[in-house]
Amino acid sequence: MDLVVQSDDVAALPDIRLAGSADNNVNRQIRSTAAGMAAVVTPLAVKLRSDCGLSDLGFLAWRGDVLSRDAIVVCSLFTVDPRMFEQLPFHISDWFQFGRTDTLRKLWDCPFVTLEDATYYERQPFAAHSSYMDRKFRCRLAVEQSIATHYAARLGYRIPAFHNDTSAHVMRDHDRFLRERVVVLDAADIKLDFPKYDWAVRSGFQNLNCVSHLDWRMNLDLASPPAGGRRRRAKKWLFRTISRAIDPMGGIIYRTPMKKFTAAIMRTGW
Repeated sequence: MDLVVQSDDVAALPDIRLAGSADNNVNRQIRSTAAGMAAVVTPLAVKLRSDCGLSDLGFLAWRGDVLSRDAIVVCSLFTVDPRMFEQLPFHISDWFQFGRTDTLRKLWDCPFVTLEDATYYERQPFAAHSSYMDRKFRCRLAVEQSIATHYAARLGYRIPAFHNDTSAHVMRDHDRFLRERVVVLDAADIKLDFPKYDWAVRSGFQNLNCVSHLDWRMNLDLASPPAGGRRRRAKKWLFRTISRAIDPMGGIIYRTPMKKFTAAIMRTGW
């Protein structure tokens, strides 16, 4: 039986980016998702954006990991690779999540984001290592970080103090969290239908900016690396190095048509 859970509204916060004018609906998402999860009566659950669809249930093949190590299956988009263009540890995608119902309830049992945190960079300087993309932020943590870090901290992982906190201990625990608590699947493998973000599925930039299923498998420290893993790691290293070198020109690189040209190069399959 279908059940619609209606939640009382909470106020929106300012845009997550300094130059943006859209609402930050993180607290609405926290309230509505927590209320929805509270109504679930099955041992396993899927959290899915209301503007998404699924054309297949192939993700159920991973229920062994969900049950044996209490992992949460998520989409590669936008599970951000903090070693790439946006240095955002613990930025775990909230598009699609599959796991034990009680685990998903714990994930979404997080406090509302305060106005102070939502406007953090209106008062605070950016860290010296901040990239062009990092310097766009208004909030202390991205929406996805706000949710994942609270859950990770309760499990004993060391979390970032601010959005692009890439200190060594944070990065080690970010990698460990992905390895121990998360399964990353590509959108195509989940059979996720999300017209609003078709551009992201096609984007060469996001393909490298996010943690793919192959990246996740490489992070498992397997004795025998998966096919194509080293090649992809080398490609990401190359574009990361180039990105660092040209970062002062970010205002030019990320504008069209230069952005389209750069993305086309990133899509090359070498």
